Amino acid sequence: MSTYLLVEYAHVFSSVVLVGTGFGSAFYLFCANRFGSTTDKLFIGRLVVIADWIFTTPAVIVQPLTGLWLMHAAGWHVTTPWILAGLSLYIFVGLCWLPVVVLQIRMQRMARDALAAQRALPAAYASTAAWWEGLGYLGFGGSIAIFWVMVAKPSFVEGANMTILSRQIEIDASQTEVFRVSQDDRARLIWDCFTAAIEYSAALREAGTRARVLARNGFRMDVRFIKCQAPLRAAVVMTRGPWLFRRFAGTWEFREMASARCLVKFRYQLELLPVLRWTGFECLVARFFARDIRLRLEGLKRYCKMNATYGGK
Repeated sequence: MSTYLLVEYAHVFSSVVLVGTGFGSAFYLFCANRFGSTTDKLFIGRLVVIADWIFTTPAVIVQPLTGLWLMHAAGWHVTTPWILAGLSLYIFVGLCWLPVVVLQIRMQRMARDALAAQRALPAAYASTAAWWEGLGYLGFGGSIAIFWVMVAKPSFVEGANMTILSRQIEIDASQTEVFRVSQDDRARLIWDCFTAAIEYSAALREAGTRARVLARNGFRMDVRFIKCQAPLRAAVVMTRGPWLFRRFAGTWEFREMASARCLVKFRYQLELLPVLRWTGFECLVARFFARDIRLRLEGLKRYCKMNATYGGK
């Protein structure tokens, strides 16, 4: 099993532990507060606090750590709207949960003191339980919303579901040379692990030029150049392609560095059909194209190194 799948399993499992423990323990304390005796309230209150320390607290820590790792590994950006929504909801739930923990400990101590003194619970217990219950409703509502956001990956604005995957690499060659190699069709068939063949609608590549791309994996895609500014950048958008993509775009950017070095950044922007996003298929596609970006950049770097070593022969 790959590291990605192990971390993904830990992420899903911790979410189940987090919400499951919360629902279960809250249900028993809710019932004890409504119908139980002081002894019941004390006993169940202690168990709820223990469950929070043993199960909920580790899950609260594991969730963001594994989530951020998966986001980085898959190439998603933290500003992707559904990721921002999930993080915002998680913070909101956390702000509800922290005072709930304090209120649970306070109720437990009230029940303990009342039982030890052989007297009724103070009036403050009822108001504390009311605050605990109200914050619990908000926290559980936020948890359900997080599950929905993670599964549905909703589009809040037009184009918001565009997954952005990017990576960069430094190459020991001039900006002009690296740009030339990246756009040289014959060289590209050697270093580019993605492209098998390209047909252009015109000899001159500029904004508006169209091309038909055949990928090594069998994909066929018609694209249009929206930018071609040598030696700075080249960008294309899909006009027709595989059925699973609603939109697709790719961008090469080149920045001159000191000592005849070039920083190359490659970025994919893609959006799948809604039904594929809802089934979680987007995660697999993102992993595939994140790996594709890495291999393409490494291939370009190797070719430029070889070209410099053998003088382009």
